Amino acid sequence: HLIASGSYDNTIKIIDWKAISQESKCLSGHTDYVTTLKWKEDGAILVSGSRDGTVRLWDVHKSEALQHPFLGYNPCNAGI
Repeated sequence: HLIASGSYDNTIKIIDWKAISQESKCLSGHTDYVTTLKWKEDGAILVSGSRDGTVRLWDVHKSEALQHPFLGYNPCNAGI
């Protein structure tokens, strides 16, 4: 039931569309625009790509990054 959106403020917002009245979660760590998002099939992990050249893995339930970012992502190429 979660929706994720990347933003020009370098963050990712997570909203539970079944509980719209609740505040959204905010994932921060990128240093430039978030350009690409991809959910893992079970919905527990979100992968993000950014113009800062990194890919990050997020534990959505804990609202935290799982490890250090992967370097070398090019947002001009295809998605994650």
